Amino acid sequence: MTLKIGLIGCGGIMRPHVEGWLAQAGRAEIVAVADVSDENIRTRVQQIGHEVAIYHDYHDLLADPNVDAVDLALPHHLHCESIVAAAKAGKHLMTEKPLCLNLAEAEEIRKAVDESGIIMMAAHNQALLPCRVAGKTDADQQRSGQIPPSTPPTVTPAAVCSPPTRTTGARTPPRSPAGGSTKPKWAAANSSTLATTPPIDCSSWPGRHRWKWLRCWAPTA
Repeated sequence: MTLKIGLIGCGGIMRPHVEGWLAQAGRAEIVAVADVSDENIRTRVQQIGHEVAIYHDYHDLLADPNVDAVDLALPHHLHCESIVAAAKAGKHLMTEKPLCLNLAEAEEIRKAVDESGIIMMAAHNQALLPCRVAGKTDADQQRSGQIPPSTPPTVTPAAVCSPPTRTTGARTPPRSPAGGSTKPKWAAANSSTLATTPPIDCSSWPGRHRWKWLRCWAPTA
């Protein structure tokens, strides 16, 4: 059986997804794409290399009986609603990270997936990187009282994750919306900050492809 795949969101982040699906020829086949941008659709269809159904509203793709599963790569604020819609349509799915924006959305997703019986995966492909594991270990130790909150972490994400040419644990060089290189002081590079300060809803997680203002960790005084 060949799994019939629909792509929802045809921007740049979908490029490596398509490469992965094409490598599974005989097991999976991309049969449909959806995006509001004609340019994005043209780029992705050219990469796919064969004719596919084209939609500008992802709900129409979800209604396509020829689609067994969907690969979601939409802006973060659309993750919850698209996951829930896919689950209600009975489509198995993989979604780009993050899963959603808050715990209420996570519960809505859990309920929809449980009720539909579909298989769902959130593509948190960096969750087990050494830098993330080291940061979580430090945070857990500080929360449990094994080490005092003021103790600097034994290793920071920047030190573990990054080649010598990098200055942070992010994709490098980070880019501003205008395209220029930046060197933000991000608290995410220091696990002691993650462990000892509350989140505030005002900041950024910079990436090479875009800056999405979502959330930050308040710096210690």
